[in-house]
Amino acid sequence: MSESLPSTWPGALSSWRAYAHLYLPFLTSFLCIAFAPPNTSLLPVAASAIPTYLLGSLIYGTNPAPPPAERVRFTRQRFSYRVLVLFTYGRLLGTPLNLLYFAFDLFANYMLVPLLIREDVPRRSDLLVCVLWTTASGVLLMLVGHGGLLGLVVGSVDRTLWRATYLALVDGMISTLGRPDTVSSRGKITVVGVQVLLITLFTAWTRFRMTYSREELQSEPE
Repeated sequence: MSESLPSTWPGALSSWRAYAHLYLPFLTSFLCIAFAPPNTSLLPVAASAIPTYLLGSLIYGTNPAPPPAERVRFTRQRFSYRVLVLFTYGRLLGTPLNLLYFAFDLFANYMLVPLLIREDVPRRSDLLVCVLWTTASGVLLMLVGHGGLLGLVVGSVDRTLWRATYLALVDGMISTLGRPDTVSSRGKITVVGVQVLLITLFTAWTRFRMTYSREELQSEPE
């Protein structure tokens, strides 16, 4: 179920350098949250990806991305990684954890997803494949409805595919920002674009959760 980490890539770097473009956006987000007023526009937050990239380039340098065959997607490196990422699904919006459903999600992810998505194919990301499958299952679910045995089966498959898409999204972002291609112009633009998305979404989500929690505390009777 887990794959061993590659060690033959000629451009191998120490982890703190290889993943500089991945962890620096989170540091930038924390700085934006800590020092910028909550109602600040997200435009300067998004623009902070540029100095983040420049700082990351000083640490990471200019290196080519390893070939697809040398890449191991994050959630397939260890079982604990997949558990951790699946755990965050739903928790991001404050949905309470249901251990029974969570156990089903883990089981279905290991049993069903490999039947639909060839995990042995050395792609950089499974996101597009997962999106196509999730779209198809959503259309089928609308046609058959949620009732009856067929609706239960299709609904379970749709639930599993949504979570597989989330895993693929996380894998794709880690794959793009971890040991990225910073030699070609396309690679540099891709890294900056993903960092813009990551910084903006993480900052906006954190602001939302902080505002929501504050409103909940204020609405509680004394």
